[in-house]
Amino acid sequence: MSTKNKLSLLKGKKPRETTHAVVLDHEAVEAYAEARRVLQAAQLELRNARRRAEPEITMGELQAVVDEAQAAADELQPAADDGVGVVSVKIRAMPPVAYRALKAEFPPTDADHARVRADVQNDKAKAAWNRDEFAPRLIAACVIDPETSLEDAQGYRDAWSEPEFNMLVNACVRVHEDAVDTSALVFSSGRTRS
Repeated sequence: MSTKNKLSLLKGKKPRETTHAVVLDHEAVEAYAEARRVLQAAQLELRNARRRAEPEITMGELQAVVDEAQAAADELQPAADDGVGVVSVKIRAMPPVAYRALKAEFPPTDADHARVRADVQNDKAKAAWNRDEFAPRLIAACVIDPETSLEDAQGYRDAWSEPEFNMLVNACVRVHEDAVDTSALVFSSGRTRS
């Protein structure tokens, strides 16, 4: 492939996108997660018993525990499903220049630094962003499904717990600042340059 063709492909590079799950019903999601943990533990115990060639009576008892755990998980799953207990939002990266400009326009304040220092109990810790200004604007710019306005994002900040809001902000930051390491995907021809 010629250099010109490669350059034309690079110009068509799509912005990075990701999804982030927002929990709507914590009780339902936590109950389902616990039921899944119980089920996985019961399944592991049954597999181990089969490997040890336990007596049939033991296998029957373990299978009954697995069946009961499966029924409990199946019953709790609908309340924890996407669109009921959890909503997946789609996040798209802003153009790099726009992202840098937004960060520069709304740097962390002394109050942001003080909040972070109090949270982590470290007098030298620093906030990464301005929670009141930068964070909602970043969410409004990046969350594309469902489409989110600045007012929506400010509403999330005011209504959600701080960790939940920060998780969405962090997801928006990661789509800009994390990169996928593709070095393992590049195949070498075995030739070296002299």
